[in-house]
Amino acid sequence: MSQYVPAMWHDTIPIPDPPSPPAEVAAEAPVVPVAPAARLVVTSAPGDDPAIVAIITAAAAEYGADPALMLRIMRCESRLDPDATNRTSGAAGLGQHLPQYWAARAAAIGMAGASPYNPDANARVTAWMLSTQGVAPWAASRSCWSR
Repeated sequence: MSQYVPAMWHDTIPIPDPPSPPAEVAAEAPVVPVAPAARLVVTSAPGDDPAIVAIITAAAAEYGADPALMLRIMRCESRLDPDATNRTSGAAGLGQHLPQYWAARAAAIGMAGASPYNPDANARVTAWMLSTQGVAPWAASRSCWSR
């Protein structure tokens, strides 16, 4: 399913099509489709855990976030380690969410009680935040992920 990209030494991973909105949502607002070329592949770096990359790309598709940007941010924040913890701030998981905000963020997407160390929950919260707030929550690490 992956292919070799000679100039970059990365695997390319297909991104699933985003799910269709429920009928009542589709009737209320038109959905602007994303051009298929915009969601063909996400580049995975050497050493990335394919299962974690798949979780991140699925979460990005679910919330309409840019999966390549999510991967870059999460590589800088946690090195894609779902168990990462910042010793100074206590930020946790893939997207390095601060403990004082985690419970409300998880509840906002229907995952109340989920641990920030749960890769699916963390990726989904990160995708939701990226799609609703942009990159502002990760501005401190911009010099790393914006390259």
